[in-house]
Amino acid sequence: MAAKASSPPQPAGLRWYWQVAVVCAAIALIFSRQPDAFLHAQFFAEDGKIWFADAYNNGWFTSLFKAQDGYFQTLPRLAAALSLLAPLAMAPLVMNLAGLIIQTLPVPVLLSRRSSAWGSLSLRATLAFTYLAMPNCSELNVTIEEGQWHLALVACLLLLASAPANRAWKVFDTVIFILCGLTGPFAILLVPIAGLRLWQRREQFMRWPFGILVCATTIQAFVLLATQRERWPLGASAELLIRILSGQVFLGAILGSNGLGTRDMMPFLVCVVIAGSLLTTFCFLKANAEWKLFLLFSVTVFAASLCAPFTPGLRPGSTAWLMLARTSGIRYWFFPALAFSWTIVWYLLGRPNRRVSQSIGATLMALMLIGIVRDWRIPPRADLHFAAYVKAFEASPPGTVVTIPENPQGWTIRLVKR
Repeated sequence: MAAKASSPPQPAGLRWYWQVAVVCAAIALIFSRQPDAFLHAQFFAEDGKIWFADAYNNGWFTSLFKAQDGYFQTLPRLAAALSLLAPLAMAPLVMNLAGLIIQTLPVPVLLSRRSSAWGSLSLRATLAFTYLAMPNCSELNVTIEEGQWHLALVACLLLLASAPANRAWKVFDTVIFILCGLTGPFAILLVPIAGLRLWQRREQFMRWPFGILVCATTIQAFVLLATQRERWPLGASAELLIRILSGQVFLGAILGSNGLGTRDMMPFLVCVVIAGSLLTTFCFLKANAEWKLFLLFSVTVFAASLCAPFTPGLRPGSTAWLMLARTSGIRYWFFPALAFSWTIVWYLLGRPNRRVSQSIGATLMALMLIGIVRDWRIPPRADLHFAAYVKAFEASPPGTVVTIPENPQGWTIRLVKR
């Protein structure tokens, strides 16, 4: 008798109750990195100064149509609108919880059957943990201001996932693509990925996210062109690029926040850049389409960040790239460092029966634990006595203008008592 043809392996994913358990574990990990963001919540940067203040002073619906930094920023404005439903003392916590939800979303997407093309369930679980434990990313933890970066990752993962199998997934995908498209510039960078994915798969549903992102790109590009943005001297150079790549991306992903990129050790930094680039390029050439497109997206985000960085604290005589080379833990290192971290996981678990690759992956993963441990706990923010200011604000008569200090120090929130 002829042997039966072996059936293709079924997509591997977690059942709903395991997904719930994993999401709870992810929330616990995020909480453990910065407990004060929940136990002693305070506004941070634009969360209070821009998003909450605009929603409170001008009305949440009106603020939705106000551009910031050259783009519509729908996600943080919706979070600010939601925070208006709570007492003012609880508003920072509501916005941080919104940031927590967005930050957690990549984990269930990675562990669902839709992401099976990335590799085995153990590989994807390692990717999820690496994402949650990433060193050199303190700025991106919990705050809704930086939630757009996590949201862009969710949108990218959904573009690279299999087609949604039920109505719930279709609704989820649509909401994410619309929200991501109208939050920051990421739709502009996701359109080529969506176009390539549509060309690869030729699936009916892929036309829907591609169309959404094209429409969002049109809107965001129009706002960007119509908005006058402040420009800072870029100061681009090969030396600073080497320092940024070595210190903030490659070594940052492995050792965590460090100042090695600013030291007088250029031969070593060049070797780090060459080694990291070769490892990433080999992964790009050998991995499947999902990995290739994710690496491509990460590179384009990194390139766009270096071409037009937002550096409002730039000192006279300095340049944007010089400031970036010296600044650890910021949003611009998120995608390139995540791409390199996931490349290490691919070497360890994505190439079966390849001892050299697995040895490289195991060695780098062991070193990465150094950065994870060093950067696990994010320092608590300064206590600026937000609760005391809230009591004074609530006791003031309508029309009173109150200025409330927030982190980072020097930032303030201006509210007009209603």
